[in-house]
Amino acid sequence: MRFKLSFQDLTEIFLLKGFRFSKETFRHWQEKYAPLITSELKQSRKGKATLRWKADETLIKVGSKYYYLYRAIDSNGKLVEVKLSEVRNIEATTSFFEQTVATVGFKPTQVTSDKEVTYPKAIEKALGSGVEHRAIRYT
Repeated sequence: MRFKLSFQDLTEIFLLKGFRFSKETFRHWQEKYAPLITSELKQSRKGKATLRWKADETLIKVGSKYYYLYRAIDSNGKLVEVKLSEVRNIEATTSFFEQTVATVGFKPTQVTSDKEVTYPKAIEKALGSGVEHRAIRYT
């Protein structure tokens, strides 16, 4: 109960087990292995999403800058894809949907989003006109 599961506390937890390394070493490990873990997680999502997705974006602060975090969730509540973008425009939204299709390997039949103006054009451009788009106030 003394430790949270944060990266900074991990060095202290490992020290209790006899492993000695600095927080900077752990940061280097993150830099090296995070892309590999991300790739493995994306591979495990290949072909496993349902055909109905909910998409939204939220503004988050990373360091001292604000970014838009796009995310898609399938109808079972499982993560389909996420993307961090400095801007919220048609190009970023289109890129997000293209990345999502590349991750799962297919296009959905229905996408539900909030009423953000970039979604209808981006969905048509990236997913095609055969995909039903439902825009509701909150997703």
